[in-house]
Amino acid sequence: MEKPFLSYEEFWKNVGIKRSKSSALSDVHMLEFDEMSYNSESETYSVDVRMKEEFKKGYMVNPYLVEHDLIFLDTIHLVHWSDWLDIGVVTKRYPGLKNQFFFSTYMEFRFNEPTFLNQPMPFKIKILYENIRNNKSTLTFLNEVGNWAYLISEFVVVKSQFEILEHYYKKHKKQ
Repeated sequence: MEKPFLSYEEFWKNVGIKRSKSSALSDVHMLEFDEMSYNSESETYSVDVRMKEEFKKGYMVNPYLVEHDLIFLDTIHLVHWSDWLDIGVVTKRYPGLKNQFFFSTYMEFRFNEPTFLNQPMPFKIKILYENIRNNKSTLTFLNEVGNWAYLISEFVVVKSQFEILEHYYKKHKKQ
């Protein structure tokens, strides 16, 4: 049974606003959708994602691709969008994690075909693993985009990012 799960407005409030101020994460501004739904039988979340109109113009400058409406989405945006949607699922399911820090610790992807800007990008999201704890949570997702792209991502979610970042900064500095 498919039920509404997350509106774009909720997504922006819980995910977009927090991450939209960083230039490294600015492609969160580019995506939009109407509503994400949840299917309790398959335990999957579904959403048709698209690029906002104001970002389409000038996105691709190859005249042949533009003339023939063959403008495809760059791979890195699909990877980031997948992460943003996963974080949207987590913050809706576990509101207490909304203000915590999400570290992407693993990403594997397979793109069999390109994704085009003038077509909806149908995401199907499944949580493969979740261990929710007070100080540190771990989640693994499988995202399918149509039948042409597959992304597996893992997150560690923590209350404070500073101790972790300082630890690894010192570790890397010694090498």
